[in-house]
This record gives sequence, structure tokens and C-alpha cells, in this order.
Amino acid sequence: MARTRSVYERLALKQKVEMVRKSRAMQTLRDELDRGTNVGRQLTAIVDDTAIKKGASTGMHIRSASWYSGLIQEQLATINNRNEFLAKEVSSHEEMFAADRHRHELSVQKGIEHRRAEREAREERAAALLPNPRRPTP
Repeated sequence: MARTRSVYERLALKQKVEMVRKSRAMQTLRDELDRGTNVGRQLTAIVDDTAIKKGASTGMHIRSASWYSGLIQEQLATINNRNEFLAKEVSSHEEMFAADRHRHELSVQKGIEHRRAEREAREERAAALLPNPRRPTP
């Protein structure tokens, strides 16, 4: 006889599927944050490498170095803003994921309690149908 799933078990399965989906989305956000952090490090290294060195240089060299430095600083500001946004998103997704995991655990516990109550009710009904061996039969 196939056992039917309770509402709690179905809810737990649905929540588990949703948690897997959110986990994948959160992993994508983390990957993007890591990639952005690496790009930020590279841009910082480029800024350090392209800094105007002391010594003799031409006006055109100083002007082009300043222009490139401005572009790199703009990109660095953009990537830092993006990383800040992604960090907030990852944090909020982690909070939502923790809440979902808690709800899933509650559903699993309710399902276990529901199965236990059903089993006890079945056993009581079966025990009520059995004749009492201590009572003499008329």
C-alpha cells in the first residue's frame, strides 16, 4: 500500500526546491562578487603602475597619464559601487536563505509529528478492534 504524503511533507519538498533555486542564485552573486573584487584589485594595481613618476617627462606624457588615470579611477569607482551592491545582495539573500531553511525544518518537524500522530491513531484503532484477552468471552 502506497503511503500518501502529508501536506507538511509536500510543503517541505516545495521549500527544499525553492532553497536549491535560491542557493544557485546566491552562488551566482558570490561568483560575481569575487570576479568584481579581482577586477578591483587589478585596477588598483594598474593605478599604482601608471602613477606619474618623479623625474623628467614631457607635457604630453603627463597629460595622457592623467587622462588614463582618470579613466581608471572612474572604472575603479564603478566596480567598487558594484561590489558594494553585490555584497548587500549576498547578505540579504543569506538572510532569506536562513529564514527559508528554518521554515523548511519546521515543516519537516511538523510532518514527523503528523506521521507519528497518524501512526498512534492507527494503532489505537487496531487495538480497539482486537478482543481484550483478560476479559472472558461470554
